[in-house]
Amino acid sequence: MSGRILIFLPLSEDGPAEWIRVAADDDILDSDSLYIGEQLVNSGDDPVIAVIPGEAATASWTELEGATSAQQHAAARYRIADALALPQHQAHIAVADGADEDGRHLAVAVDSRAMSAWLARLAAHGVDPDAVIPDHVLLPAAEQLRMYEIASNRLAVRAHAKAFTAEPGLVQLILGETHVPEAADPATTRGAMAAGSAAPIINLRSGLFAKAGQRRLEARGRRMILWALAIPLLLLSVAIVHLIRTDAKADAIAQENEQLALNAVPPGTDRADAIHILLAGETGQSHPRSLTATSDALFQAVRLVPGARIDTLQWDNGRLSAQLFLLRGSSAEAMRPTLESGGYVLVSGAVQPVPGGLQTGVEVAFQ
Repeated sequence: MSGRILIFLPLSEDGPAEWIRVAADDDILDSDSLYIGEQLVNSGDDPVIAVIPGEAATASWTELEGATSAQQHAAARYRIADALALPQHQAHIAVADGADEDGRHLAVAVDSRAMSAWLARLAAHGVDPDAVIPDHVLLPAAEQLRMYEIASNRLAVRAHAKAFTAEPGLVQLILGETHVPEAADPATTRGAMAAGSAAPIINLRSGLFAKAGQRRLEARGRRMILWALAIPLLLLSVAIVHLIRTDAKADAIAQENEQLALNAVPPGTDRADAIHILLAGETGQSHPRSLTATSDALFQAVRLVPGARIDTLQWDNGRLSAQLFLLRGSSAEAMRPTLESGGYVLVSGAVQPVPGGLQTGVEVAFQ
């Protein structure tokens, strides 16, 4: 990649941004602060990459099923719902085009309102960025977990299929007993990000937030898919307050989160199970009633039916409904042994002919 400019946006709305100018060989040539009201001077017309705070971005790696890239993109958007701390309709989600060596795709979700605010601030600096990327995703992946100091009291964690940014105490809380290596200093961190910006693996400037020219190209071939999801999963907030109760305010927040957790999971789920389900996405141990586990079970079962594909999905109170396309002579009943072996109940609907095959509805839930 040619030379480029990286703009590091602050956590606070009124704090100064920082920028660095990176040469084609990844050396950092220059850097400075960028205060509100100041314009960025880009005399060389270099590409501009906005680096957003990793605390505001959820990164998830998942295997995607689907016959087309559109179906894979839809599956990624659906699965990441389990890791969101906001309703999915408020989220802007980008999915990496390529998969890693394990066949998993990276998906990153941010609050669409924050995305709008970042782009508005950049516009005030005279910048229309070519890419928007979370700080932790720019860092190199490695088999062994690595720590990077972003700034005072901010650490980024990077490993194979893992990336997040948080304050040191929260990092230790999330990693638990995992050995935490010494963090690289901020200068080393900036150098690593500069190198990672040469070939970013994902770009949040997509969909509604794509640059004007790119948005027109995307609109020509985009298949619109509607999702009926509104699951307020409060992973981080629940984890922090549930484990660190320091005062009456924390207790009040914990009670509110627990009630929201109960509202977000199937009826009849007790409080402890509700918290466990919500925390499943952060710990990597998905509860069988969670959206992630249920969709995984369905995707695996569909793979066993030759020519089958998932056309639509809907999640409601612990039940996953899907419209399936089947080749003539195939049946959704072929999925039943696989699903039942995992503890899931399959309810099959009516079958009707469609061009090239059959269409049927199914419902999957953990028994």
